[in-house]
Amino acid sequence: MGTAALYLVNKTALMVCFDVTGSCVSWTTYFDTHSIGGSSRRYVLTPGDCLVLCIDASQCIGVDWTLTDKTAKCFTFDANSGKDPKDNVTHFDIIRDANCTGRYDQRF
Repeated sequence: MGTAALYLVNKTALMVCFDVTGSCVSWTTYFDTHSIGGSSRRYVLTPGDCLVLCIDASQCIGVDWTLTDKTAKCFTFDANSGKDPKDNVTHFDIIRDANCTGRYDQRF
């Protein structure tokens, strides 16, 4: 599994940095928004690891990162169930590059 760093600044700036050359994914970010029906990933401790988990799972289409929930911070989604407003949650939709030639091209 790769590594990623996630930076949120006043809910207006986002940068995701992966240890890859030629990234195969990008993200659409929705602040104070969540999706319904995701799978809880309680063992994931950082938002960057949550994003990498989605990258590594070919069926994953997005994640929620909850800033205040102490029992489950990362939720992954295999189906689009819509989005609803929710404070302190950031939702990320993954965009996979079909023409990727980078490190993750064998995973999706």
